[in-house]
Amino acid sequence: MAKTIPKSQAVNSAFRQLAKRLDAVRKKVNSTGAKRMKANQYDTARKWMDIGQLVGEFSSRTDVLAKEWDQLLESARLAVGVGAENESSKGTKRSSSKRTPAWKFRVPALKALVSRGGTASQSDIVADLKEAMDGALTDADQAVAPASGSPLWHEMVRRAYRHCQREEWIEKRRDGVWKLTAKGKASLENG
Repeated sequence: MAKTIPKSQAVNSAFRQLAKRLDAVRKKVNSTGAKRMKANQYDTARKWMDIGQLVGEFSSRTDVLAKEWDQLLESARLAVGVGAENESSKGTKRSSSKRTPAWKFRVPALKALVSRGGTASQSDIVADLKEAMDGALTDADQAVAPASGSPLWHEMVRRAYRHCQREEWIEKRRDGVWKLTAKGKASLENG
């Protein structure tokens, strides 16, 4: 019996590529909208902004599908007995040499931010994500970075912070504080 779903790595790779390409599309749409705004073409700029929002919502839905896929893989592994020994010795942490990409931290981080009233420090978000993503963090995520002495997944949270700022889901700040914007709240409600 196979240890995992056949061709599952190809699906994982496709989700990662889709996330990267959607991010590139969103950046290009935003750039086009900004150019139209500079050229005083406000109606056209507004249409590009609407398209950008739709691409963002679509991206959020693909994030949800990727998470469902991960859950399906985990269920399949447990059903055939793969990983059972890992769970008994390591809790619910996934055993993998691959790190969780930054985009998978965005929605859980925003949800943690909402649960804290819309403003939280980086350390508060990290603490909430440690609990919320306990079963999703891999061995590679938990490895300690020699330079900082903190788990590698903390860097992914910092990347998610910067991405959320670019998308204007949180305020642009230099102090590491997460402060939810109306756009960020709307994106969570819509996606």
